[in-house]
Amino acid sequence: MKWSFEVSVPNKFLKGAYILVKSIHHPQKAYWAGVERHSINFARTTKINYRGRVYAKLNIADVTGEKNKIGISKGKRSLLPTYIRKFAIRLKKTVAATQGTDGNSQVAIIKPTNHRAMIRLFFALKVWILYDQFLLQE
Repeated sequence: MKWSFEVSVPNKFLKGAYILVKSIHHPQKAYWAGVERHSINFARTTKINYRGRVYAKLNIADVTGEKNKIGISKGKRSLLPTYIRKFAIRLKKTVAATQGTDGNSQVAIIKPTNHRAMIRLFFALKVWILYDQFLLQE
């Protein structure tokens, strides 16, 4: 079986609207069980130097099953596998105004029409992490 993805793009990309990427079908392997329940949300960047792009937080799948995801924050980028570090990565507060406490979260920046790169990011954060049984060593 091949992989199939759904990329949901809002009609109007206003504040609070997201591009959603999720797996619809995947090969039936034990390490990918439940990957269809994972998704990535891409929000608009708001800072002037990054306008016209979208970002997604780097939340990797938890191979232990204890959590749904593990957020990557400031200072942990070097701990990530190279297939994630190849994306354009910044801190959230660099690309978007934030009122919460997630300004130090690492995010990947992508053009909003580059659905292929969005699916590649899904593979990097969810699929390959589970396949490699990657554990974040702090």
